Amino acid sequence: MSRELWATYSVRDHLEPRGLAADVMLFDRLVFPVPETSLFDMSRPEMPAVVEWRRNPEEWKRWQKEGWEPESQEHLLDMLRPVIRKIPWDRADPDTRTTERRRHV
Repeated sequence: MSRELWATYSVRDHLEPRGLAADVMLFDRLVFPVPETSLFDMSRPEMPAVVEWRRNPEEWKRWQKEGWEPESQEHLLDMLRPVIRKIPWDRADPDTRTTERRRHV
């Protein structure tokens, strides 16, 4: 069994898509923070859960204000759909991520 190689990105890395070109070839999965919320459909427990992603309006506006161009990211991730994984990213998460990081250090 081979191991998968995953790459993780910041909220700004999609702004330079040329830099991602080599990563698509080098890594099995590309993980991006997104201004979206994930919803899981667990209506059929015998089937893998389907994840539906919806824009988080408040976070979407914040990303636009910060110049992180969420529309550009959305377009890029649609093209890379087979190899990407999304993680929700909003104001509430930084504290959670810091706590998790401290636990694993």
